[in-house]
Amino acid sequence: MNTNFKSIILHLNLISNIGPLLILKLVDLVGLQNLQNLYGYSVADFISLGFSESKSQILVNGLADKLLLEQELDLIEKHQVEIVTYWCFEYSRLLSEIHVPPVILYCQGNVALLKHDKMIACVGARKARLYTKDALAQIVGPMIQEGWIVVSGGAIGADRYAHELALNLKKSTIVVVGSGLCHQYPPTNKDLFERILYENSLIVSCFPMGRKPDLTTFPIRNRIISGLSLGCLVVQAALKSGALITAQQALDQGREVFAVPGSLFDPLSAGCHELIKQGAQLVASSEDILAGFGLLCSGVGESIKNNEQLTMFSQKISDHIVPTRYQQGSLERLILDILIRPMSADHIMQKVDIDLVAVQNLLFSLSLEGLVMQDSMGFWSLR
Repeated sequence: MNTNFKSIILHLNLISNIGPLLILKLVDLVGLQNLQNLYGYSVADFISLGFSESKSQILVNGLADKLLLEQELDLIEKHQVEIVTYWCFEYSRLLSEIHVPPVILYCQGNVALLKHDKMIACVGARKARLYTKDALAQIVGPMIQEGWIVVSGGAIGADRYAHELALNLKKSTIVVVGSGLCHQYPPTNKDLFERILYENSLIVSCFPMGRKPDLTTFPIRNRIISGLSLGCLVVQAALKSGALITAQQALDQGREVFAVPGSLFDPLSAGCHELIKQGAQLVASSEDILAGFGLLCSGVGESIKNNEQLTMFSQKISDHIVPTRYQQGSLERLILDILIRPMSADHIMQKVDIDLVAVQNLLFSLSLEGLVMQDSMGFWSLR
């Protein structure tokens, strides 16, 4: 993608009250190759594209503010940040599949990690104890050795344990922060962030460089953590915690959720137990997680050797298991194609752009043919 296009997307993303959904729609209407023309658009031009008068005025005023972009570009250069947009080759395929993905990722470090196809989110309590550290070593350690990348939020406690486990095994990890990269949070983990960059790993943010962390930034960060990953592992979490928000985001995105059980008398295990009651998979080993992904095996190394089974998991649909009457382009085939990962009927409706009743009728027909099934949490998947 041309650097000039990146700067225009960056400029749009900096304008207050202009979110990623509007930018995605705008690029779809205008086209990447014509984005430069937006600087000459009037309010009437934006209205003609279908935007409200208020949004159109915000766009015109925001694009006229060239200083806004110049200051951001200066900070990006100063902090050695690379910008990856939704339209860039480097953008994560998994993240692009979530509902309204971020259009800009600010990256420090090894950007190539975004294209990795074996990522596991690891989240838990900031007050996590050594139980979390030991559980991560037992459950995630073997997966890291086999090439899986740990994604977490760079916080104290469980997040830090997960990142350090990967680094201590001489492997890469991804930190998704809930702030701009000028204000990496928490500051007490500055040594961790420096080590991340030194040891060929990656720090990611979807926020402008100067954005400080607040109560609204962390849920946004959490959906990126889960969105980058095939599944989410929760270790030690209270009933009301950010880790459970990440787990819910993962469920909403149709990703697998795994939880580590703990003591009945430990409030930091209550959240995990609640997740298990709601249908999350109880895990005690790496094999449990791989089985949850459909990577059944006798051992971790054999299970993901050459990524053959992972490819089968992420590309489960193939022509020979789809009835020939469901040709490319049919609604049935479209639904089967997107159900390579479990998702709700609402999410399917957004993907295929038809009403919910029609989606439910199609799912019912496909289930009668034995092609799809619904789990206890209401998510649909290939049978």
